[in-house]
This record gives sequence, structure tokens and C-alpha cells, in this order.
Amino acid sequence: MGKTDVAVNRLLSRREIFADLMNGTVYAGKQVLKPEMLRQIPNQAGILYEEAGRRRPLERRGDIRMEADFGAYSLILAGESQTGVHYAMPVRNMLYDALEYTKQIEALAYGHKMSGEKLAGDEFLSGIRREDKLVPVVTAVLYFGDRWDGAKSLHEMFRLGPETEALREYIPDYKIHLISVQELPDEAAFRSPLQQIFSMVKYNKDKKKLYRYVTEHREELRQFDDVEMTAALVLLGEQKRLAQMLAEQETEAFDMCRAIDELIEDGRTEGLAEGQTAGEERLSKLILALLRDNRQSAVEQAAKDAAFREQMYKHYGIL
Repeated sequence: MGKTDVAVNRLLSRREIFADLMNGTVYAGKQVLKPEMLRQIPNQAGILYEEAGRRRPLERRGDIRMEADFGAYSLILAGESQTGVHYAMPVRNMLYDALEYTKQIEALAYGHKMSGEKLAGDEFLSGIRREDKLVPVVTAVLYFGDRWDGAKSLHEMFRLGPETEALREYIPDYKIHLISVQELPDEAAFRSPLQQIFSMVKYNKDKKKLYRYVTEHREELRQFDDVEMTAALVLLGEQKRLAQMLAEQETEAFDMCRAIDELIEDGRTEGLAEGQTAGEERLSKLILALLRDNRQSAVEQAAKDAAFREQMYKHYGIL
């Protein structure tokens, strides 16, 4: 998973949320995918390759991957969430998808072998039959940061001169499907809590707009559960209030609106992404590390106990 936000992945792993993400972007708002059509599949795939006489593994670790069943055919949909620009994203996604296709070919070949089928000629060399088909893979990159200034296709990563430009049409391209939250034309295309979360992320740098939005959608935000609130607070840069929320879970329902109201009253008029202090950044890294290890009780203790917090900083190597 790397640096991918654990809280966002927990949210996207819900079938109704994942379906809404794809319907609102890939399907341009059309309600094509239904939650019951989706089945989450392992987000790991890999192959073994020869290097210096040794077999080494080449693995991919994506974020959330779902198989959509359309009856007569199926489709694999993948969601890669990013809070920062990955300048090698076209190559990374191309590799991930190629590994998925390789995994499918190996499964087909293994199925023929286990069923006792005898392949001959070109089919024997390939390991699969001519009529065998692959399940297509669509990978969407969900980006929460500012303007994406990286390449959106493999061709954009090349430096071609006058002598080689003519070869461009012969070089296979690979494009990424970028979903930039800051550039979404209409959050109303989403029908799940993604609509409110994406809207707050877009307004996060303008506290007046954010406060107005929260006020107008107060009742909707009160319906958020822990997973939805956690994702929203992390994306808003509100790690301290996230720790407070986790500490209050056992005693009372945390009020998202109260958190935003307090934020405005604090007089923080600049975007949290620009205004975070070094201490807040350390706390952010610590909370994400603890959540990744499923140590919610430790998050509460770290929020209350400075000595324990410093101990955890050292444990996770957070300087």
C-alpha cells in the first residue's frame, strides 16, 4: 500500500462507496454499477522472473480492486488513491495492470492443465486456447491534492528528438484515468458520502466557503459513521480532531459540525495543507501508522499521553 491513506482505502472498500465513485466518474453520473454487482478481490499480484540465475518475485500492491459482474461478462475496476503527485504513475499503473493480465493468463493455463486438456501447436506454446479471453482492467487514480503536474500518459514521459519523433505512432501509449477531486465539475454526480467529502476537500482552502457548506449540510454530515468521518478528517488535515474523535467513540457521538465550527473559531483562515506545523505533520504520520496497524486504542493514548506519544514516534522512526 505504501503511503496510501489507510482511512481512504477503508472507505473505498465499501461496495456502495466504490460503485458510487465509478458511477460518478467513469460512467459520468449514470447509475450503471450496483453494490451487489461488486466483489472485492486481493490487491496483490506478482510473477517470478529470472535474474542472474535466480528466480525473483515482481509484485504489485494496489489499493482497492473490485470485480464487477455484468452477467455474461465481467470487469476489474481498480482505485488508486493519491494525496501527492506520482511522477511515474503511467509506468506504475501499466505495470500493475500488466501483472493482473499475466495473473489471468497463468490461471487460464493452469485451468487447462488441471482439466487434463491437451494443447498442441501454438496453443501449447501459449498455454491458452485461441478462444480464451481476458477480463479487462480499468484503473482510476483518485487524487486529492492540488493541480496534478505529472504525466498523464506514457508518451508524455518520453523525450523524442527530430530523428525519433516519427516513431511516436509506433510506440504503444498508456494513459492514466485521473480523477482530481479539486477539478470535479459537479459533486452532485455522487450519491453517497463521497459527495459531501469531496465538496469539503474542494472548499478546504477557503474556510468561509467550507463553513457555509457545513452549515447548509449539517444534518447530512451528522449521519456520517466512524469510517466516513475518519476519511473526511484525514483529508481535511484534521489529525488532532481525528484523535479526539477516536477518544470520544466510547462515550459520545463525535459531531463533525462541531469540529468545523471550532476550526473556524480558531481563526485558521489559511489552508491546512499550507499551515500545518511540524508537530501536526508528525502527529499525522503517527496516527496513520497506528491506524495501519489497527491500534486505535494507541491513538487515544497518544492523544492524551505526551510521553507515550514520544515513545511511539521513536518506535515508528518518525523524526
